[in-house]
Amino acid sequence: MKKLLLSAIIAISAVFSANAQFWAGGSFSLNSYDKSVSVGIAPEVGYTFNGGPWSVGALLDLDFAEGRTGIGLSPYARYTFWKSGIASLFVDGIVGLNYTTYGKSRHDSADVYIEEAVVEISGDYYPVYGGTHFTFGLAARPGLAISLSDKLSLVTRLGGIGLNLTKYKGADGVDVGFDFGVNGGIGNLGLFYTF
Repeated sequence: MKKLLLSAIIAISAVFSANAQFWAGGSFSLNSYDKSVSVGIAPEVGYTFNGGPWSVGALLDLDFAEGRTGIGLSPYARYTFWKSGIASLFVDGIVGLNYTTYGKSRHDSADVYIEEAVVEISGDYYPVYGGTHFTFGLAARPGLAISLSDKLSLVTRLGGIGLNLTKYKGADGVDVGFDFGVNGGIGNLGLFYTF
């Protein structure tokens, strides 16, 4: 029985590794706005099926700023629709989950700290700072990959379109948001290694 199980594992591994490409990498961001700094770290792993146009992956998004900490997990399916030489274009279909906590935060217009702010949902106001919120989102994001070598590539995602549902702690309702964006610059830039 053990030999049969070991043979099955070896056979499955051979099928998946014949034309498979695993990759790992991620991106780092540092932003500054009105005396406030935020740092983002986003490790990512993925798998390309049989060297073809379809891939799956997952992104872990860690976001740190004065008065705010966020963590998100975004599994996605990627379809590469154009490839020429070292460049390829793709679109990611993303399911995002994000949890954010707020503490003290600097007010944008002055050097004062606020314990709470409010958000309006269906005519009611709910605290945001000093609380938490959970967001579920669906998005499609186009991107560009540039191969630097057989194993190393740069990847950027450029804007996208999405739907977000956000639940604030203590709120009865859910905030629904629709996003559409095309970044004039680079949305994010990551470095990836293919195994």
